[in-house]
Amino acid sequence: MASKLLSIEISNELIKIAEVSHQGKKSVTVHKAATITTPENSVEDGNLKDVNALTEAIRAALKDNLISTKQVIMTVQSSTIASKEATIPQGKPSKMKEYVQNNASEYFPVGNLDDYSLTYAVLENINDKNEKSSRILAMAARYNLIDNYYKLAKNLGLTVVAIDYIGNSTLEMLKLQIDDTPSMVIQIGNDSTIINVLKNKVLQFQRTVPYGRSAVTNAVMENKKLSYQVAVELLSKGSLIHERLDGEEVTESLRYLINSISRIVDYYVSRNQSSPIEKAYIIGEGANVGGIDKLFANELNINFNKITELKNVEPDKVFRISKSELITYLSTMGACLDPVNFKQYTQAKTKASAKSIDTLKAVKVFVILSVIFAVASFAIAIVKVKGLEKTRDEYKKEIKQLQPAKKLYEEWLLAKDNYSGIWTFYSVTSSNNSDYLAKTLDKLEEVVPSDMFFKEIKVVDGKVTIKGYCRDKSTLAGVIVQLKNVPFLKNVSSTGGKESLSNDNLKIVEFGLSFDIVNPTNLEQQILEEAGLAKKSTTKTETKTEETKKEDK
Repeated sequence: MASKLLSIEISNELIKIAEVSHQGKKSVTVHKAATITTPENSVEDGNLKDVNALTEAIRAALKDNLISTKQVIMTVQSSTIASKEATIPQGKPSKMKEYVQNNASEYFPVGNLDDYSLTYAVLENINDKNEKSSRILAMAARYNLIDNYYKLAKNLGLTVVAIDYIGNSTLEMLKLQIDDTPSMVIQIGNDSTIINVLKNKVLQFQRTVPYGRSAVTNAVMENKKLSYQVAVELLSKGSLIHERLDGEEVTESLRYLINSISRIVDYYVSRNQSSPIEKAYIIGEGANVGGIDKLFANELNINFNKITELKNVEPDKVFRISKSELITYLSTMGACLDPVNFKQYTQAKTKASAKSIDTLKAVKVFVILSVIFAVASFAIAIVKVKGLEKTRDEYKKEIKQLQPAKKLYEEWLLAKDNYSGIWTFYSVTSSNNSDYLAKTLDKLEEVVPSDMFFKEIKVVDGKVTIKGYCRDKSTLAGVIVQLKNVPFLKNVSSTGGKESLSNDNLKIVEFGLSFDIVNPTNLEQQILEEAGLAKKSTTKTETKTEETKKEDK
């Protein structure tokens, strides 16, 4: 029998715990499972703010459910984790990881990569005639996020097998649920929603929206003055969600999520016209919201099916759990199949130190061999010198005469190295400038919902300012949250937020939005100025697009 693993998934509102075993990547057996409420103010977007409170809550849950397994996999759910698809040469896992680490600056344009734990997942292997490569998903998470999960495990007396990313946990379980048809699977969790597009069970596209079932649950609690549990039960009965976004408060709470999904689908379809989506599914806690499939089908013009039972997942014979409850542990169970592994700071630095020691040993061997070779060469030289007619004084005189030339040559080498370094950095940086502006526009196209419009966009020396309007403040807040998680955008802020009426007497919110692109278009000039290779510029470049409006496709 396969050994048991403990899987823990922590979100802002809920902690899911499951004791599982698995047969390779084909099936999962659930021996025990429990869901508890996350201690108040202890978790924020995956960041464990109160490790002690979490320790006490989880320890009590393990004791109450008679769970004694000590090997644990923890799943991180945070919008601060950056991910990037890339194609790299195939090789051993250790070599591929080294390749990812060496090229991480190309994937994640952040200030200091030493602050990040890096890992990757293989999406598919590509075997061409000329070369073999792998399409991967590289991931980066701050050490101050990951280290707290290791601290929590230590407090609980658990041994960490892996720290997984929820996007990967979800993907591994979805592969067991669908066929090879191009499919979209929307996993609506409690705090966030993951949109996955797969073809031949290979991930083609994945995006996360920071809205989940809790948004509509909170709307019911506020509108009906109900407790959390009663609101969840009422939503499952299917009488609260209308078939259209018609202004009713509870149904309207799903507008931002629907608009975000619509924008993401349009973005994918525009870039993958040869592989249209043929099937669509809703899974996760949101699948238990009655009527949500009809609402999504009507608003997105796609027929949705609910996945209410998980294939290749079975409860232990002595453990009783309903199939509708089991599906809420989708990511918790998926984490045990093929987790990525974010290392804590001490682990990563220990490996780096070991590699440095190995390098130092190699250098020492090289130096010793060089000395031996030098000594041997010197001995041979002595023999040759004896046969020369020039005296020692004559040699000293020539050496003294050559000293100025040697110094001049060394200065030339130093200048050459400095020159090469400056221009190498310049060329690398300048080649990426237009890319970053293009990436910014692509990101705006991806995250801006269909009911948000831009009236004006300015780009001045890498600083972007936008004026526009949207339907409500929650729409603006959602866009800001997503832009703040873009690695190459900094200082994201908004102004205004004033409610007014449009020409059609519809309520709108006027806003201003600003952020900085970390690689501004004038960086080339800055580099040359700092290197003393160009005079300081006194002019500014400004591009301005008036009455620019993002149309809903």
